[in-house]
Amino acid sequence: MRRIFKSLIISLALMFILSFTVNLQLVYADRGLIGPPEVSLEEPGQIAIVAWNGREEVLILSTNVRSSKSTSVLEILPLPSNPTKIVEGSFDSFRKIAEFVNEEIMATKNTFELARVPDGGWGLEITFQEKIGSHDLTIVRVNSLDHFAEWVSDFAESRYLEFSVSAEFMEKVSSYLSQEIRYFVFDIIEINESEKSVEPLVYRFETDFLYYPLEITAVSTSEEVYSTVNLFLIAKGQADREAFSEMNFGLRSGFTRYIELNNQQLYEVSPELSDLFQGDPLVMNVFYQGSLKNLHGDIMIQENDFHVPTVFEMFSQRVSDTFFYSFLESSIRAYQWLPIHGRIMAITFIFSLMAGIPATIYVTAKLTRRVTGKTSLKIWAQKLLSYSLAIIVIVFLVSTNIEAVALVSIAAFTFIGFATLTHQIVRFVRKL
Repeated sequence: MRRIFKSLIISLALMFILSFTVNLQLVYADRGLIGPPEVSLEEPGQIAIVAWNGREEVLILSTNVRSSKSTSVLEILPLPSNPTKIVEGSFDSFRKIAEFVNEEIMATKNTFELARVPDGGWGLEITFQEKIGSHDLTIVRVNSLDHFAEWVSDFAESRYLEFSVSAEFMEKVSSYLSQEIRYFVFDIIEINESEKSVEPLVYRFETDFLYYPLEITAVSTSEEVYSTVNLFLIAKGQADREAFSEMNFGLRSGFTRYIELNNQQLYEVSPELSDLFQGDPLVMNVFYQGSLKNLHGDIMIQENDFHVPTVFEMFSQRVSDTFFYSFLESSIRAYQWLPIHGRIMAITFIFSLMAGIPATIYVTAKLTRRVTGKTSLKIWAQKLLSYSLAIIVIVFLVSTNIEAVALVSIAAFTFIGFATLTHQIVRFVRKL
C-alpha cells in the first residue's frame, strides 16, 4: 500500500510540473506571435456577436452607415436558413461582451484598453415582411437564380431605391445558392451625411456551422470601400486559427487562452443567448480593417474546426492565471539575467519549490492521519481520506489569487522541498 501512495505522489508531482511546463511554453509562443489582446469597439464599420451552439445561431449585427446625401439604402444579408426569430437588439450587448472580455484580460495582468462603442412564381418566395425599429425588413427564399435580378430591381424601384444589380453581385448570389444558402434579408434604412450606427437586429436561425457573411458586402458596390469588421464569436469550443488565415482577420482575444461566459453573463449580453448553451461557452474576438474587396469568403466554421478544452486544459489555465504561477513564471524569466551564482540559487529555489508540492502533500497527509487514526476507519480508508484532503488543500493553495496566502504557500513549499531534497541527497551520499 505504501508503494501505491508513493507512486501516487510522484504522479501528482509530474502532473503539476507538466502543467506548468506546458503553460509556460504556450505563453511564450503566443506572446511572440500576437500583439496586445485589447478589445476596442471604436468606429466599427460592422460589429456583430455570432453565437452558435452546433444547431442554432444567434446573430446580433449593427453597421455604420453614411451617405453624401439623405437617402434610403438597401442592405442585403444572406443566411443559411429562414430566421425563426428577429427582434430589435441593443448596443448594450456590444458594451457588455467587451466589458466581460476586458475583465478577463485585466485579470491576467496583460495590457488592455477599455472597450467603447460609437453613439450611436419568380423562383423565390417572401417569408417575412415587417418593420422593426428603423429597419424595414423583407426576407426571401431564392429557389432559382432565374428572374432574381429582375425581382431585386423591381423591389428596389417599388421602394424608390437606387440599387443596381451587377454581374459580380449575381455571381456571388449564384455561389450562395450552390452552398444551399438561399435566404436573403433585404433591410431598408434611412441614412444621411453624418455617420451613425444602425440599431442592432438579433437574428436567430438554424445552421450546421457558425456563419457570418462577408463577401456580399464587397460585391454590393463597385467602389473601393474601406471599413472595419469587429466580430465576437461565441461557441462551445475555441475556433481553429486556420479558419481565419485566408480572410486577413486579426485574432485579438480568446485564442491564446480560454475566455468563458456563464449563463448570467450571456443574459446580460442578450436574453436571446441565455438559452442557447447548456454549459459555459467560450468567446473570441476577431478584427479586420481595410478594403472590403480584400475579404475572401464568408466565415463558415464547421464543428470539427472547434477545439473543446478538456478539464485538464481548463485546470492548467486556471493555474497559469494564479499569483503562484505568475511568481514562478517571473522567476524563470529573471533567470537569464542573473550571474552564475544567481542562476545556481534560482535553480535551487525552483527545484525546491516544485519538490515542495508533493512533499507537502505527504506531510499534510501524515498530519491528517493523526486525526483520522483516532476514528474507527480502516487503515486504507484513513490513508485515502488523508491524502484526498491533502491534495484538496494543495490545489487550493496553488490555485489561489490571494497574494498573502500564495506568498506564504510558496515559502512553505520551498522550505519543505529544500529540506526534502537535502535529506534525500544526504541519504544517497551515506549509501555511497
